[in-house]
Amino acid sequence: MKRIRMRHVVVLLAAIAMVGIGTSAMAYRGWMNSEGGYGDCSGGGCDGVAADLTEEQRTQLRESRQAFFEDTEALRDQLRDKADELHTVLAADSVDAAAAAELQTEISGIKAELDQKRLAHRIEMQQLFPEREGGPRYKGGRGFGRRGGGCGRW
Repeated sequence: MKRIRMRHVVVLLAAIAMVGIGTSAMAYRGWMNSEGGYGDCSGGGCDGVAADLTEEQRTQLRESRQAFFEDTEALRDQLRDKADELHTVLAADSVDAAAAAELQTEISGIKAELDQKRLAHRIEMQQLFPEREGGPRYKGGRGFGRRGGGCGRW
């Protein structure tokens, strides 16, 4: 008789876990735009960064962001590769301090290059959309590149 009760408890807990995971997944999906991405909200249903842009401005924004992501793809890949290499070096039984330091220097250089490209992209966004929060007339609050009230990242 105890086995049957235990099975019921296990089944009940599994069902509760599945409902919890499903609810969590649906809540997570709610942060995405209707096209399944975190982009510029061009799919509608989002009152964030691009909600009040014209279709032409959204297209310009989308193209600029896509160019930025394509331009930085190789750097991001390099950064991941170097981080993996560093993790491997640090996970070894006897850590090679010189190799770890060299890898960290390379990682720092790649991050610096990415930061410069990110800054250039942010300035480009501010020049394309000067009337937006974070543009040249920005007086305070949250704007471009900040984790504020908007969809996606700029």
